[in-house]
Amino acid sequence: SYNLGNWVSGKQYHVKARGADLPTNVETPFDGNTFTYDSVAPTTTVIAPTHSSTVRTMPIISGTSGDATSAISVVYLRIKNTTPSPNEWWNSSTWQTTEAFVTATGTTYWQYGNPGWSTGNTYEVTSQAEDSITNREAVGDVNVFTYDTSAPSSYITNPTHLAYVNSAQTYSGVAS
Repeated sequence: SYNLGNWVSGKQYHVKARGADLPTNVETPFDGNTFTYDSVAPTTTVIAPTHSSTVRTMPIISGTSGDATSAISVVYLRIKNTTPSPNEWWNSSTWQTTEAFVTATGTTYWQYGNPGWSTGNTYEVTSQAEDSITNREAVGDVNVFTYDTSAPSSYITNPTHLAYVNSAQTYSGVAS
């Protein structure tokens, strides 16, 4: 066993071994092993929903991931409903009050279905990838959005309904 502390991530190395004993018999080295050193975690980006948006329809959460050296093996999502107190996290079947992660479908391009959004609530979607040699992204992309399917309402306060007006006046109303 030999430990060399100056490995460079993404670089390929070739290692050969040769043994020798006390009477000075020396082994003929074999071809050796070639490997690529990877110490860098992958990265993810949440594409939909966009950060700081208000959405009316959203069938899926989607995004991308990448790694310069190794293949992506899995993408995890933390879907948090920040409106109720305490906050709630989606666990792939129900909302719960303890943090949970779910597994997205796909790796380079990934997605996750609609967990059942509630109108007027604000959500936080965090993505996190792990590569094929278990380098895991510390905290990935975080997108916050509000889901709103409620129609706005408005009414006119001046002039009043069916009023007679004989001069120009200020017209006003309320919208919510």
